[in-house]
This record gives sequence, structure tokens and C-alpha cells, in this order.
Amino acid sequence: MKTTFSKRLGLALAAAGVIGVGVLIPAIGRTAVPDPLPAGATLGGLHLNPVSGDGATVPSFTADNACAPGTTLANVNTIDTAGTEQTVSNNVAGAVAVGGHFGAAFNADMFTVQAAAGNPGTAESFLFVVDCRTGAGHGSYTDALIVDYAADGTWLVRGATPASPSPSRSASASPSPSASPSASVSASPSPSVSASPSPSVSESASGSASPTPSVSVSTTPVAGTGNLPVTGTDVASLVWVAAGLIALGATMRYGVRRRP
Repeated sequence: MKTTFSKRLGLALAAAGVIGVGVLIPAIGRTAVPDPLPAGATLGGLHLNPVSGDGATVPSFTADNACAPGTTLANVNTIDTAGTEQTVSNNVAGAVAVGGHFGAAFNADMFTVQAAAGNPGTAESFLFVVDCRTGAGHGSYTDALIVDYAADGTWLVRGATPASPSPSRSASASPSPSASPSASVSASPSPSVSASPSPSVSESASGSASPTPSVSVSTTPVAGTGNLPVTGTDVASLVWVAAGLIALGATMRYGVRRRP
């Protein structure tokens, strides 16, 4: 079993913790992409669908270029800096692979792929390459690409544009109708009630009394008074007042006639 740099670093940090030494480690993006690339590996001919996702994503691949004649099967592998090859896709039959433009699904999700080649929870990059095999072992490499992992487990094919989520259809609420201004109710000026002047009783030489006073109720509104309209109760009261005045006038007229 190979001991990677990160594992050796973890052991060193554990030992430092035991002896009480505090160490601050910055976040470092680690790459497992071989430099130079393995012979035959050519970037640009291998494609993943989708081109980005999280650790639960299981992508599929498509290879543009054909494998050489005599290929028995082809699949996608990832390679670390130590040269360890891990198969990450299902196999494609050699008869299909030699025709080019072939593909298959991965055999695990991208979290498992990173766990096989590196350290989940770490920002790191890996080479993915098609291996055209003629036997049980390694064959010849063809199309390749690089996948960059973020520390949160999300990943993206290097140079690709992240797949945007499909927009959710949201019902747009129609603007609420604006409330029409409430109509202001202005009280019409109340009709003024005017009574004719109180009757004056004057004696004439012929002994005739002055005409019976009349009471008139004016219903013409007086502008600017702001009073409420006269109700039926008010009119009834005025009628009673008028009746009283008429009775008073009749009594006074009767008394004048009986004067010796």
C-alpha cells in the first residue's frame, strides 16, 4: 500500500499534537495530475455528462477517438502522481471502442472516485483517461480530461462551464389592485329653519286684531353652515311650536273682541 504525502503529513501532525506543538496549516489545493501526461493521453477528446456536480453525481463519458484494432475492451481510469490506476467506469466492448465515439456510465459516484484516488474533503485535481486494453493489464491511453474537486466535494471538468440548474417556474403574482380613494362624504348644509317674527297684537280703533301670524319653514340650504339635515323629529317640533303660536294668536284675538 502506498503512503501518500497527505497521509504522511497527517501522521506528522498527530505526533505534533501529542507533544503539544500547535501547527497552523493553510488550505492547500493538491493535484494528482501526472506531469507530463502519460504517453498517448490527449486532453480534449474525453467528455463527461454532466460537466459538474457534487459527490453524489454519477456521470457518463463519451470518447471521440477510436481505440486501436485488437482492443478487447475500453474504460476510463484515473491516475495519481504515483502512477496508480483506478478504473472508474463500466467497460465498453472492444468491437464498439474501435469504431470511435463510444461511451458508458461511471461505475461509482464522484465521492467514491475521489476516495479511490485521493482524499475527500480536500481541494485536488485528477486526470481521467481512456484505456484501450488488449488484455488483462494496461493497454494504450487515448482521450483524457482533468477534473478539479473543491473541498466541499463539488467538482468541475477543467475548462468547462458549470451546468446551470433549470429555472424553476414561479407563478408571478399579479400586482394587487390599488385601492381607489374612498369617496369623501360631505354633509350637505342643513336647511335653516326660520320662523316668522313673533306676532304682535295691536288694537285698532275698529277693534280688529292683526292677522294671524304665519310660521314658515325654509328648506333652502344655507351655504357654509356645515349643519346636519333637519330630521323628521325637528319638523314635528316646529309644527308643535307653530300650533302653539296659532293658538296664542287666536286667544289674543278672542280677548280683544270681548273687551268692553
